[in-house]
Amino acid sequence: MREEDFIAARRAAGFPLHRHDGVWWETERRGYCRPAVSYRIVENGRQRPAWPHCPVGYVHRIPTGQSGSGLWPAVRMPKERIDCYGLEQVDGKRRNCIRKGLKRCRVEQVEDLAPYQGDMIAIAKSTAERNQRGYPPEYYDRHGETWWRGILAMRPYTEFWGAFHEGRMAAYLAVHVAGPCAMINGAKSVTDCLSANPNDALVHAFLESCRDRGTVEEIFYGHWSEDKPSLNQFKTSFGFAGEQIPFVRRLVFGLFTVPDRSRKAGS
Repeated sequence: MREEDFIAARRAAGFPLHRHDGVWWETERRGYCRPAVSYRIVENGRQRPAWPHCPVGYVHRIPTGQSGSGLWPAVRMPKERIDCYGLEQVDGKRRNCIRKGLKRCRVEQVEDLAPYQGDMIAIAKSTAERNQRGYPPEYYDRHGETWWRGILAMRPYTEFWGAFHEGRMAAYLAVHVAGPCAMINGAKSVTDCLSANPNDALVHAFLESCRDRGTVEEIFYGHWSEDKPSLNQFKTSFGFAGEQIPFVRRLVFGLFTVPDRSRKAGS
């Protein structure tokens, strides 16, 4: 999806966006903004939200090497790795898992989600049971319809990729692609299908798609997890790497910069 199409879809969905200094900004909470494309690099001090939208302040990514307010621990794949992505560039053990997943699962981008409502609710519940994060498993029994309406609301600006095993959706990815930047924002799978390696097949198919588009320059796959080494290893085995992404946080209409308190005095 082109960046302008991503922005138009977000605006149509009701997100509070405005354009200023050549950047689309989103009001994250009252009086506080961030770029509508989360990892967009913004010129520090030269590009900012419009005054009425940022009385509290704003935050944005800055170029590597510049000093700001801190570092985001991201998992990222740069353009040079995207352009040459393929099975031969993947870690050997992961390569075998991908091949198994592609053999046992059918993977495709899903345009019409309606036939898979039950499968996707079951996947979300199973993931919650396994990971013990986010909504508790019983939420999907009590509020499955509410959750589903939220998924459908995301559809205009989100790509959904599904892995299908033995006649049902076994796993899915929710992805934002905004011009040169792609972000894997949701990856869920049903536990009793994990032996078919649907996650491996899904991530591989999406990365091949990004390579073939020729317009994607970086892919983000969530944050580096200090408490989840196995999750980090899964991501890096595809060619992602943990990176420290510099950002700046400015307060009171952007007049004051929050200092980087992680740096020791005198360093």
